[in-house]
Amino acid sequence: MKLLLLVFTIICLSTCSKVTPPPTTLLQNVIDSGLFRVITTNTPTTFYKNNDGFHGIEYKLAKGYADYIGVDLDIYIAKNFNHIFSEIADGKAHVAAANLTVNQIHEQIVEYSIPYFQTSYQVIYKRNTKRPKSLNDTSEGRLEILAGSSYIQMLEDAKINNPNLKWKEVYHPNIETLLKKISDGELDYTIVDANSFKSIQLSYPEAEVAFSIDSKESMSWALPKSNDNSLRDSVNDYFNTISKSGKLNRIIDEYYFVSEKKFNYFNSRVFLNHYEQRLPKYRDFFEREAKKYNGLDWKLLAALSYQESHWNYKAVSPTGVRGLMMLTLDTAKMMGINNRINPEESIIGGAKYYSQLYNRLPNRINDPDKTWFALAAYNVGYGHLEDARIITEKQGMNPDSWNDVKKHLPLLSDSNWYKHTSRGYARGEEPVNYVANIKKYYNALKWLTANEKRGVPIEHLLVNNTVSNDEL
Repeated sequence: MKLLLLVFTIICLSTCSKVTPPPTTLLQNVIDSGLFRVITTNTPTTFYKNNDGFHGIEYKLAKGYADYIGVDLDIYIAKNFNHIFSEIADGKAHVAAANLTVNQIHEQIVEYSIPYFQTSYQVIYKRNTKRPKSLNDTSEGRLEILAGSSYIQMLEDAKINNPNLKWKEVYHPNIETLLKKISDGELDYTIVDANSFKSIQLSYPEAEVAFSIDSKESMSWALPKSNDNSLRDSVNDYFNTISKSGKLNRIIDEYYFVSEKKFNYFNSRVFLNHYEQRLPKYRDFFEREAKKYNGLDWKLLAALSYQESHWNYKAVSPTGVRGLMMLTLDTAKMMGINNRINPEESIIGGAKYYSQLYNRLPNRINDPDKTWFALAAYNVGYGHLEDARIITEKQGMNPDSWNDVKKHLPLLSDSNWYKHTSRGYARGEEPVNYVANIKKYYNALKWLTANEKRGVPIEHLLVNNTVSNDEL
């Protein structure tokens, strides 16, 4: 009897030891592989590479998530927009991050994360041509949209009430090619999301918004359709975490700036001309001086200079500031500058002054907020900026957040507020517009210089800036 009991016990232990472990989750597979693989597009707001490294909202979000789960990021560019979804469906990428709005057409093969941003759709046409006022009006011309985009479902819905509505789906890598065709008169209309168009409109001044389509669309990441929700849940946790910490807003604010003034065609064309004609004369100075200050991008310094003087070394304001960096006489003396209209000296002084303002700000302020504060201080003065930060804090908001402080800077011109500040009156609206403009020029310079080729016409630079997968 004892022998039988012993044998039974051995059999049970042997059987129990062979219990099949639970299957590994999709999230755990990613972690075990050590790589988070992301497919994206090559645009100013998604992902691109220049000599300074990688940029774009989707890149920063994807890199942040890879760090969040402790793996490396493997990011690559889709051959065309529709290619994104086949790569996800085939399991070749863990996530698609490409300014995607939720698309019912692909919901059979992909699922979406929680939204991280909202946008709206805009119909684009060429300036000085007949402007359409509704989708039905586009039937009179050629409307092309990216194949696989969420615009298809929107147009299908609109066609129910507008049977004459027609369009062509094209297989391009991103919206840039369509904007170029509109600018060249080869296409009448296309549809884009509003925020992406704002970020690149400076590069395509011939393309204008005809009208906006009144709907808010959610931007999300796309993941493979699966009963295993582990990766999606982890991505959602990440978005919730960076949203609560304010990091998400800082990333979005860096690229999806809100221009304080209506887009100006003339100013945009002037900028592109100056990029070709004036910037090359001073670019070496900007690059050299930026290298002296850790973390300072020469393109930011150049964007600051363009806002100040349009790269005109003879520029003079009514208040007496002058030169490429528009230094006051007192600031020039403090920076050791003798000749403010000497381009090299002006850039030396401007770079030094900006860096001093940046370093004077509290270390607890994170970028890009710290950069925006330093730019605002360059414009309105450090003391007035501090007054605005104090007002912001008294109003129960974050004095270390540019988004919060810029809402209170205009109060510096309101006597009900400035009479209680240490430095008194200031034109508080001015630094808000000032920073918004520099963001616009900075993003344009980053995009235009990405993989640029010396001697190539600017019209070619605007579209021939894709990054090959071999370069990543």
